[in-house]
Amino acid sequence: MVFAMFVVVPPQSYYEIVEAVRGYLPGADPYHNAYTADFWIRYATASGNWCDGDGCLITPTWNHMWFVAYLLVYSLILAGLLAVTRGALKRLGGVLEKALSGWGLLIWPILFLAAIRWWLAPIFPITHALTDDWYNHALSFSAFLFGFLIARSETLKQGFIRIRLPALILGLIGWIGWTAYVLSFPEASATVPTDALRRIMRIVYAIQQWSFIAAILGYGARYLTRGGPLLRYLTIGVFPFYIAHQTIIVVAGHHLAKLGLPLIAEAGLIIGITVLGCWLTYEVARRIGWLGLVLGIRPARAPETER
Repeated sequence: MVFAMFVVVPPQSYYEIVEAVRGYLPGADPYHNAYTADFWIRYATASGNWCDGDGCLITPTWNHMWFVAYLLVYSLILAGLLAVTRGALKRLGGVLEKALSGWGLLIWPILFLAAIRWWLAPIFPITHALTDDWYNHALSFSAFLFGFLIARSETLKQGFIRIRLPALILGLIGWIGWTAYVLSFPEASATVPTDALRRIMRIVYAIQQWSFIAAILGYGARYLTRGGPLLRYLTIGVFPFYIAHQTIIVVAGHHLAKLGLPLIAEAGLIIGITVLGCWLTYEVARRIGWLGLVLGIRPARAPETER
């Protein structure tokens, strides 16, 4: 996470400044033409004073690596809970198995997600700043803990398999409803939804959230039952792909936007460049031994010498 904040993320902040803040700075911006060492020093020392009418860009920042920071904190909290509860927390998994039997596996998580979105989301908008992100914590930590408690449950695995098709259908219905809502009230529009409609759509959002998760887990449990070299290769690549992806998207998107390409062509190029860049990052990380840790790769163990 620290490596990403000071090496991977800074180009994102640079292009954010070039595109959004530069017009508000007095005089010429010496950091417009190139990503320089001077920019990095100002970024790393929080001395940039990059401000516009909406506020100032605070650096160093973690941007998309907020997810890793949160997982670190959640993992430490979970470790503490396991130490303090002396097995009581793990027994909660058995309680969940009973509570989520049958259609409860689809209904109860939706009601939980709807409740926190109904009451917490309007009060605590998502900030990714860790200290004031209470709706996001209620959402993310509950999902983290839920996954830990049910991961080894064969009963719930079979439950996900049984509800996979209804969950998929319900998720698609929720997605269609949410998409229609977003298209009806774009951010730039002067028309705003009523408070009653906002509340209804919080429930719709929760429906598509959990329904798609349940469908993915169900179809995965049913059909992804074999390993193999390709799956192992891709599984290890998840973390370096995540670390690299957003910086590649931002840099590629900034330069492609200048070309005025058709939307389909630009989207295809961004996807292709992102996949290629992430894959190259993964391959580099695999080949640099212990340094690969900073890009999310655990060094492979050396084969034991036969005796």
